[in-house]
Amino acid sequence: MKVSTAVVIVAVAAMASLAIVDAKPVLARRADRTEQQQAVGDQLKLKLIARLQKTVDELLVHNEARRQLLNKLINDNRKNVKLIEQQQMTVDEQLARNEARQEQLMKRIMLHEEQLKNAKKLSLP
Repeated sequence: MKVSTAVVIVAVAAMASLAIVDAKPVLARRADRTEQQQAVGDQLKLKLIARLQKTVDELLVHNEARRQLLNKLINDNRKNVKLIEQQQMTVDEQLARNEARQEQLMKRIMLHEEQLKNAKKLSLP
């Protein structure tokens, strides 16, 4: 049985046509799957971005609270430094007064000792 080339070509073309028709739903399903996977991937990316944005917002709030606390501590420390400086000036003034008072007392003691010596000299027969 001899088959002509034309018959073979027509048969191959018909089979190829059937294969393409059969392949269209498979390709369509693959395209749908790819679109679904892409949609799921996009949803996951959006969820991740939202989660990251929430984390960034929380960190910003936390950092602002820390900044305010640090500023308060800095201001408190400045006030404490001023208070310590004032107290140091008061202590220095008190020390200077005490030293002056001590010097006066030493002069009085020396004067009294001198008077005591003079009195002893006068009272001797």
